[in-house]
Amino acid sequence: MTLPYISRAIDLGLYVAKHPKEALVYTIAAGILSLSGCGGNIEPTTNPANTPIKPGIETILSADYSRVMSGLVSPRDYLNDLSGRIAEVKDAQNSGMLTRIIYEPTNKELELLLNESLSGIAEDAQELKSLVQSSIESYQNSDGGDAAVIIPGIVGTFGQKIPINLAIVETLFSSSSINNDADVISIIKHHELKHIEDWYDGITLDNIHLSYDNLSQGTLTIDFLSNLMELRGIYAELEVAFKEIVETGKFSISPQWFGSQAVNYSQYWKFLEEYQATDLEKEVRENQFEQFKGIKPKVGADKISIQFDLFGKKDSVSIKKTR
Repeated sequence: MTLPYISRAIDLGLYVAKHPKEALVYTIAAGILSLSGCGGNIEPTTNPANTPIKPGIETILSADYSRVMSGLVSPRDYLNDLSGRIAEVKDAQNSGMLTRIIYEPTNKELELLLNESLSGIAEDAQELKSLVQSSIESYQNSDGGDAAVIIPGIVGTFGQKIPINLAIVETLFSSSSINNDADVISIIKHHELKHIEDWYDGITLDNIHLSYDNLSQGTLTIDFLSNLMELRGIYAELEVAFKEIVETGKFSISPQWFGSQAVNYSQYWKFLEEYQATDLEKEVRENQFEQFKGIKPKVGADKISIQFDLFGKKDSVSIKKTR
């Protein structure tokens, strides 16, 4: 199948915390089946944008998620403090992959960041202006259900070692699926840093290396790539959660976040499994599924099961469908 040339100004739309409609009818309120220590209900979160920051204490360090929800710490200060304490974030910045993590960037902030990031691939000032504007517009039009966006996400930067900025939006503090520091750390440290690594370096599976060249040649499609990257990001989160379960009998992330990502994982897996793939994509899919066979979804009539075979333990987690 031959596909048309894909402009490098098209934005791939890589986000975390996607909540497909199907995911909303699943719950793990009864606890995670087959595993202990994971149950319990957590009250829905509120939007910190509607909670006034109390004067004089908005720059408290060593902040935690609950302080943001209580209006004691601003979201931006919380994220600056938290990301500064994640060693992997510092490593990504030192390597040149990640420029910065920023909360709800303004257009002016985006313009400054993007001019710096995209100057290396623009052929002239006019193209640079066009790429910057396309990236800003894409960010502004991003799905309201997303908690984080990598910038620039235009396909011309895929695998080109262009420094990446991570924009966090208010959904991180208003989504009922995100409830504590562990959820936020999982999103940033495991999911988003996997996106950043994949987008900066390209994706290598055995002897296959995916980059913008494959998109421009038509051997790799945007739909396949975006679903592949989301699967890889969620796998990174689930693998850590299962490791914690095996070692301690419980995990730190909230049941809501685990359930949301388990459902999303199954849906991205199903999409790739059923996708009308190119020859290259078929090979990529086979390699990726083989690599991820330790976490395999199974969709039933009334539940989704995630079967895992990792760290010397085999078990399954089920998320019940409630309506």
